[in-house]
Amino acid sequence: MKNKAICLIAVFIILSGAVPARPADGFPERYQIGYALYESGQYAAAITHFREMLKDSKPNSLSDNCQYWIGESFFLMGDYAQALMELERTLTYSDNNKGEDAQYKIAQCHEMLGEIQAAREMYTRFIVEFPTSNHVPRVIEKLDMLNKIVEK
Repeated sequence: MKNKAICLIAVFIILSGAVPARPADGFPERYQIGYALYESGQYAAAITHFREMLKDSKPNSLSDNCQYWIGESFFLMGDYAQALMELERTLTYSDNNKGEDAQYKIAQCHEMLGEIQAAREMYTRFIVEFPTSNHVPRVIEKLDMLNKIVEK
């Protein structure tokens, strides 16, 4: 009886429009919806959307992207500690095309948290691992700035 009541409540919620129906067209289309939420500054909604996608789906080539945008959203909301944890999760995906951006943002999280030594280590590691990245000029500037702080 209890399960039947729960099912009826769920059907009512879906039919009433209180919960948007999931697109039936697949992971890439759902990803675009989440990314649009992120792009429009709806970071909390983007986080929820991407987390649901990761929970509901088998890992695929966009899973690391979903995880990255979760971290990026927390960063833009000013929650650098949570952003750091989420971005580190991005690096755990074997099929990973967001590793470069995640490592750069991880260094920024350490910097924003006032963890100067960790930020310096991550920026240095970034240059070693991604020497041709378009982020390298900015990373060098950041390292110079952080080294001056340490020297004082």
